[in-house]
Amino acid sequence: MLLDIMKSGNRIAHIIKTVSVTFWLCLLGLTAQAQEQEPLAAFENFVVSGDLKSAHFYLENQLLKPELIETSRLFVEAVIQSNMKGTRSNAPFSVSRLPSVELLYNYLGAIRPIDLNGVQRCNYYSGRLRNDHVCSLATFLFSIGATPQMFEFFQSRGMTTTSFSKDTLPPVVVFVSDLGVAYGMNELTWFSQNGLPLGPETYSRVQLTAWDGLVSKHRFTRLPDDKPETSEFNFIDLLTLSIANTGYHGRELNNHRDFLCRYITHVAAQLPPTFDHFSYLLKNVKEFRGSMIGKSSHPQQWGIVDRAVFPHSCRVLIEAMGRSSLQLDTMISEFSAVSDLKTAQWLVSLKQSKGGSNAQSN
Repeated sequence: MLLDIMKSGNRIAHIIKTVSVTFWLCLLGLTAQAQEQEPLAAFENFVVSGDLKSAHFYLENQLLKPELIETSRLFVEAVIQSNMKGTRSNAPFSVSRLPSVELLYNYLGAIRPIDLNGVQRCNYYSGRLRNDHVCSLATFLFSIGATPQMFEFFQSRGMTTTSFSKDTLPPVVVFVSDLGVAYGMNELTWFSQNGLPLGPETYSRVQLTAWDGLVSKHRFTRLPDDKPETSEFNFIDLLTLSIANTGYHGRELNNHRDFLCRYITHVAAQLPPTFDHFSYLLKNVKEFRGSMIGKSSHPQQWGIVDRAVFPHSCRVLIEAMGRSSLQLDTMISEFSAVSDLKTAQWLVSLKQSKGGSNAQSN
C-alpha cells in the first residue's frame, strides 16, 4: 500500500512539474510576443503620423523584424487616416500631396510588396480606425472625391476599381452617389476609360448597404420593397436608386438628380432595369410631383434663383418611364386616393399621350 502511495505521489509530482513547465513556456511565449508587438506598434504609430525617420530606428537597430510588418495594411491605413473628412489638409499623407504618399509607398514597399486591393478598416472614430466597417482603397478614395490624377497614381501601382467581394461596398456605388456633385461628365468619361465598370457588374443588397453605401446615414436611399432579397441590381438600377439619395441638400441635391436623369436618359436603352423604376421614383422622391413641375426650391434672393426641385431632365425621364410602365394605372390610383390630384392628372396625361419611349420597359 505504501508503494502504491509513493507511485501515486510520483505521478502527481510529474503532472505538477509538466503543468508548471508548460505554464512558464506559455508565459515566456506571451512575453516574447508582447515584446515583439511593442516595437511593431511604435513603428506603425510613427509611420501613420508621418515620422518615417523615427519609424526606421526600429529596423536599423534590429528591434523589429521586417517580416512582422503588414505593409499593405499599414500603407492604406496611413492614407485613410490622413484623408478622412475633417482631417487637416496638411496631414502627412494627404492625397493632395502625392509626393509624400509616394515616399510612404516606396519606403514600405522596400520592406515588403504592397497590395492596394485588400479590404481595410474605414470607420474613423474618436481618433482611430475601427473594425466595424471595411472598404477597399478605391472605395475610400471615391468617398472623399479624389480626382482622376489621384486615382492614376494608385492605379499605376496596381489598384483596381472593380468589385472583388459580394459583401463589400463596390467603388462604383460611391462614385455614382457623387455624380453631379464631386464628379461631372469629364470625370465619368475618364473613369470609364480607366477601368471603372459602368455596366457589367451586378450588386447584392449586402453590397449596397455596406460601409457608406446607398443605405447609410449619409445617403438615406431606400431599396425597393417588391424586389426579392436574393435578386441583384444592375448599373441602371444603381443610377435610379441614387436619384432617391437625400444625403445632399439644396443646389447639390438638384445637381445630383439633374445629372443622373440626363445620364439615365442617355444610357437607358443599353441595360434593362430589374424593377419598376417609374413607381420607385414616384414613391421615394417627394419632389417628383405634379405640383412641383416648374417650381424652384427657394424664391429669388439677392439676384440668385435656386435650381428647380423637380429638374426638367427628371420630368422628361419620369414621363418616358411612365408611358411604358405597367404600374402607371396603379400610381394614378394611389395618388388619387391620397387627394394628390395634380400628380394624378399629370400621370393621366401620360397615359393619354401618344408615342412612347424606351427609357424603361417593364
